[in-house]
Amino acid sequence: MKPSEVERLYGLFGHQVYVRCCYLLREKPAAMDATQDVFTALLERFLTFPDDGRAAAWLRRVATNKCLNELRRRRYWQSRSVEDTPDAVQVAPFPFLEDRLLVAQLLAEIPAKKASIIVSYFMEGRTLDEAAIDNGCSVPTVRRTITAFVDKSAARVREDKS
Repeated sequence: MKPSEVERLYGLFGHQVYVRCCYLLREKPAAMDATQDVFTALLERFLTFPDDGRAAAWLRRVATNKCLNELRRRRYWQSRSVEDTPDAVQVAPFPFLEDRLLVAQLLAEIPAKKASIIVSYFMEGRTLDEAAIDNGCSVPTVRRTITAFVDKSAARVREDKS
């Protein structure tokens, strides 16, 4: 899809997408980010729509999915306190050399595809969606991989302390 076509669709449906995102996220800055993500996804997909009705439906669906994923991400991180997260698994850059060495060791023990997901999410700061796209897998796969890595890291930290 050409940028001019995306611009035309943004002119037609940008406000509808933004309103939907505002309704779901309840925050204007987050809704603006989500709206931008929706139209970026349109550019990345190279989709062509024979009519504007199909484009509108696709944009609304993508907007809803992006907002729901953001709400899930927020709920996940609100449910995990800093005390629940092991010291070795912090958002990069890892402040302590021991943490970086432990993470490197843990990454070496898992398959390359899973390690790539962990690096995308924690070290590069990608969202679940972005990490999934970057690694050619689904968002649930990314979520399971991250959860397993965090759990394995926590177990390793507990082992090392005892």
